[in-house]
Amino acid sequence: MYLPYCTHHHLVVIAAVSRIVYQFARLVKEARHGNNTLSVPDEIMETYGESRLDVRGMNDGHGLSFNQLYHQFSSQVDELKELGIINDYDMSVIERMKKIEDSRPGDSLFLEVFDALHSKEECVYGVFKDE
Repeated sequence: MYLPYCTHHHLVVIAAVSRIVYQFARLVKEARHGNNTLSVPDEIMETYGESRLDVRGMNDGHGLSFNQLYHQFSSQVDELKELGIINDYDMSVIERMKKIEDSRPGDSLFLEVFDALHSKEECVYGVFKDE
């Protein structure tokens, strides 16, 4: 099946963003379950708790910016790799997304909501928006 470049490119970006959101949720879940070696901002831990991650109230209603997500990964990459939360591929995706985000003025990519707490019984979903 042949996909035009623009369609293929958009599918790759969607898959990359999905992977980043899943890995971020794993990071928060690990921290929530008592891993004190990981750093997650209190504001995120308070909003996630034992419910879905809803950060739409952050950054003037935009959510958690990609740059904030990037900082969470890049500042503790060794610990995350050791725990199996991310790998070299994940970091390469995150670095590519960072280059895209840095080519635009200000923050333009934001995570709003992610829910995987009941993944055995219902769909996992996340909302990542592009301003």
